Parts: sequence; C-alpha cells; structure tokens
Amino acid sequence: MRLGLIIAHAKRDLAALQAQEIGRTHLPTAGDELSAIVGATESATNAILDAVERIEKAASAMPGDAAAAITKDVTAIYEACNFQDITGQRISKVVSVLKEVDTTVAELLATLNLPKMDLAQVPASARKPQRTGDEALLNGPQAPGGAPNQADIDALFDKA
Repeated sequence: MRLGLIIAHAKRDLAALQAQEIGRTHLPTAGDELSAIVGATESATNAILDAVERIEKAASAMPGDAAAAITKDVTAIYEACNFQDITGQRISKVVSVLKEVDTTVAELLATLNLPKMDLAQVPASARKPQRTGDEALLNGPQAPGGAPNQADIDALFDKA
C-alpha cells in the first residue's frame, strides 16, 4: 500500500514537472543559452585581444620603463583572457549534464509508463506559479535573432 502511494506521488510529481516539456523545450533552450554565452565570451575575448595587440604594438615604440610596464600589464591581460577557454569547457560539461538529465527523465517516464499529461490534470498545488504582469515580460537577453527588430516594433506602433 505504501509503495503504491509513493509511486502515485512520484507520477503526480513528474507530471507536475512537465517532463516532456522540459525535454522538448527547456533543455534545448538552456543549451542554446549556454552556447550564446560561449559565443558572447568568445567575441568579447577576441575584441579584448585585438585591442591588447594594438596596445602592445604602440608600447613597443615607447621608451624603456614605460614600455616595460605596459608590456607587463599586456601579458597579464593575455593570461586573464584564458577565462574564455575555461568557461567554454565548463559550459560544455553543464550541457552534457543537462543531456544526461533529459535521458534519465525520459527513461523514468518510459519505465513508469506515464502518458503525456495536460497541465489541467495536475493539481494546482503541484504546478509552477505562472508569471504575471511586468514579471511575465522579463525574459532577459534574447538569443541572436530571437528579439524583435526595429521593423517589428514599428509595425506594432503602426497598428495602434
């Protein structure tokens, strides 16, 4: 009897998690966001390195002590820019973990023979709270191509 209740609660909780939706939408979105982070840090790092190379070149034309001080700081910047490679490696590990979680949840759903549940079938107490008002509008930075462009915004005002 107790084991049956535990399984029933687990099924209800998995349905509340909307596990199919997590695998279909949330995990790929998380992977895309992490890839965008890698791309943005790579672009920023390249811009920093380009600027540092120009500084290094200009410093080589300066007198001894000034050039040596700038070269020392330039070297420190080069070393600090290793963060991009390390960040990319760590994010890749997180993406691997997300894929493993997705696989594990899919296997668990298959084992429990859970059908796709409509959110309306999940008790309100087990659902994630829905964002409303201004909170629903806060979506953070958009992925490239995901945000409306100026023409889209102008079209909204033209309709009004």
